[in-house]
Amino acid sequence: TTDNQITNVIVGSSELAYEPTKSDYTQTTIELLNASNTMVNIQGNNASRQRSTTWKIWIDLNDNGIFGDENNELVFDDFVAENQPYGLSTQLDLSALPNDGNPKYMRIIGDYVVVTPCSANAGEALDVKVKW
Repeated sequence: TTDNQITNVIVGSSELAYEPTKSDYTQTTIELLNASNTMVNIQGNNASRQRSTTWKIWIDLNDNGIFGDENNELVFDDFVAENQPYGLSTQLDLSALPNDGNPKYMRIIGDYVVVTPCSANAGEALDVKVKW
């Protein structure tokens, strides 16, 4: 079951029409206008959490459909302390990452324990397509 529930997502300057039962938002490419200062803002439905939340963000830089098979594909790994709201607000610097100009898949997960890019339920994870 899903302990947490994402309710609102903004990546770059694009707000997604987020639905908690959906995790694939790759139909539309999000143009990141400032790769060195890319905002990711996720709000959740829980006022505060009894447990900490680990947030991880991967980008499939080599376009092979596997997140995290190269070390530089994990672009964010941090946690929010216990008794804090379920959510994430951060700035990513993607400017040093390899970039062939093609859209890339990005996976965002927030859960108590995030071991792999495939270790979360719908409502706690989402995929988007970004280009910078």
